[in-house]
Amino acid sequence: MEWAIHGWWGADESKRLGYYEVVAMLVRAGAMPDLQWFANVENRQPAAKKIQSDPRMLAALPGDRLSI
Repeated sequence: MEWAIHGWWGADESKRLGYYEVVAMLVRAGAMPDLQWFANVENRQPAAKKIQSDPRMLAALPGDRLSI
């Protein structure tokens, strides 16, 4: 899950679309994101902020796991 989110964050805007579906599929399969993995390490914090500001990624992730 974390690597799928990492790939989404690092991809160009035109290449991000597939990552939303990958993250949503992982959630449906039972994966639970550890968003603290992003928030607790300084060089990952921009990704955590991007997650919080992207409506598509927020929709792909389970709402009760978004405390960063």
